Amino acid sequence: MIIKTSQIGLYDGIDVTRKSSSYELRGLTPHWDMIKNFKSGLLSRENYTRLYLDILQTFDGELAVERLVVRIKKEGLRILLCYCKPGAFCHRVLLARHLEQFGLEYGGEMGLADFPFDEPPPSSGN
Repeated sequence: MIIKTSQIGLYDGIDVTRKSSSYELRGLTPHWDMIKNFKSGLLSRENYTRLYLDILQTFDGELAVERLVVRIKKEGLRILLCYCKPGAFCHRVLLARHLEQFGLEYGGEMGLADFPFDEPPPSSGN
């Protein structure tokens, strides 16, 4: 099964953010201090990646990963969402790559110009 990543509001999918994800998936999210320090330049991509992957190895992280894999396979929602812009360095891509070890394939980042899985683009309201 192919999973993709994108920004909240562009497509339907699974919210994997610290701010608004479901409680059962909170173990997938970076801590607020990581987010703040990365955005301010105090934390490099390499250190952010290391810290984030450490989170996924905790008990809460492993449990949340299991729940996410089950949810993806059960509900068919295959787009991991957060607030970062399409193409930006983001934990959702790190998470998607981590999920490859559970039999899911990361199919890349979706942006405004992408069509999800051969479906028409989101309605523009016209």
